[in-house]
Amino acid sequence: MNFDRAIPEAFIATLFLCLAFILAPAHADDLYKIALPQSEQDVRASYPLALLESALKKTERTYGSYQIQFTEQMRRNRALVELVKGESINVHVAPTRTEWEEKVITIYFPVRKGLLGYRLFLINSEDLDEFSKIQNIEELKALRAGLGSQWSITKAMRSLGFKIIDAPDYEGLFGMLSERRFDYFPRGINEIYNEYSNRRQKYPSMAIEPTKSLYIPLPTYFFVSPNAPRLAKRIKEGFWIMHDDGSFSELFYSYNQRFIKEANLRTRTILRTSNPHIPKHPIFDKPDLWFTPED
Repeated sequence: MNFDRAIPEAFIATLFLCLAFILAPAHADDLYKIALPQSEQDVRASYPLALLESALKKTERTYGSYQIQFTEQMRRNRALVELVKGESINVHVAPTRTEWEEKVITIYFPVRKGLLGYRLFLINSEDLDEFSKIQNIEELKALRAGLGSQWSITKAMRSLGFKIIDAPDYEGLFGMLSERRFDYFPRGINEIYNEYSNRRQKYPSMAIEPTKSLYIPLPTYFFVSPNAPRLAKRIKEGFWIMHDDGSFSELFYSYNQRFIKEANLRTRTILRTSNPHIPKHPIFDKPDLWFTPED
């Protein structure tokens, strides 16, 4: 796979989405206010934003026009506070956890098909042999994982007994890995290849570990302010229209198929564990909404 080509494509897609949102008509009926990505190199939001745009277009006949407005960067904890208020932002997409589902409106539709739960590791190339010898979860737990201090995956892995070195700054974690402040940086299949390609010149010792995957259930949902039930209802209806007409899976694979193919989970040892911070919900009983390594 040509990773250098993947980055410009993702960046251009995000740029066009941003321009489309900025140029949306001022008289729009429904205003969706969303936080900016964490950095200029952070393209993680390009797919869920494309999904949201498609869902809103699918519901224009019923709900009318809409506008998507970017506000400012927000880390996870502040995003929840602001989402409850519904003023600076009223929509946010993120991996779920209990307190979010309790405080704001949750759209129970796994927009990434659970793909984010399949983690590959950014490591230092000198450690490739050490990681190839890992056989089980306990051996992985003996090493130090680097993660964002407010991420859902951080809370889950810490509860499960992993050694965590956390940091508030997303971009800073790549430098910390290079400085050997921790041993591995677990990233979702949908994240790791763009992140590696976009930063490998700056951090030439960084490598993608080729033999292992860690699986922790981690669905990504859209969350909506409790002050904006109409916006939540529209998103939910749009997602299910996309599910029923096949456009959801089509969009998902258009953004993620190349990463799934490159990860080749069938050839990796998948170390599986639970997630104590995910509430039970009937959505987990709909297998067509979830990715599996057999897909």
